[in-house]
Amino acid sequence: MRPIILVTTVLSAFVICGCDPIVDPTGGGVVETERNNRFNDANFVVAYPEDGARVGGSIDDADDVDVFAFGSFDAGDRITVSADPLTTSDLTVAVFDEFQRLIAIGGDGNGGGMNVDTVARRSGAGFFVAVASTPGSGGFGPYSLSIRLARGGEPPTRRRQALLLDFDGGSVVVRDDLTVTVGPFNAGNVDDAYAGLTDEMKSANT
Repeated sequence: MRPIILVTTVLSAFVICGCDPIVDPTGGGVVETERNNRFNDANFVVAYPEDGARVGGSIDDADDVDVFAFGSFDAGDRITVSADPLTTSDLTVAVFDEFQRLIAIGGDGNGGGMNVDTVARRSGAGFFVAVASTPGSGGFGPYSLSIRLARGGEPPTRRRQALLLDFDGGSVVVRDDLTVTVGPFNAGNVDDAYAGLTDEMKSANT
């Protein structure tokens, strides 16, 4: 199951479940303890600002997701994740905040190393790093993960964004094997309280 499931999590309560850690394939750092496929099963790892944390693991199949939990961060802290597949596996790595909201995601399509580099816009009680095989790649195997938390930076400046709204619905090809189809906008699908307000909401956003 992909780690997009909302669960109530207290990061300070995470422990590596008393199991013996798997030996890091690269010879340094700690490694995952299965099963750590979900936020509330995440392996807790300490990330030191100076030298970071080294983690090793293995993606066994298309449903395998490795989730790691880290401690608190401040606005302006830089979170850097460097992933290196040790075989031909293609990885997708994502960083989530303590509420399991996506902060940053990265990936590659050629089995090489991969980086996620993001600066926190706000302070938080902790963050998660999730590792999975890139959908449709069919590549699995061991990997080495480096996570660094560099403290003391400035939070990024907020930028205005333009949003294009299409109320007619349609289909979007996400990847070769996945097409998402969305029907015409209906305010009642957002919440029953908005039923009958479709035209009013559309006019307010055009």
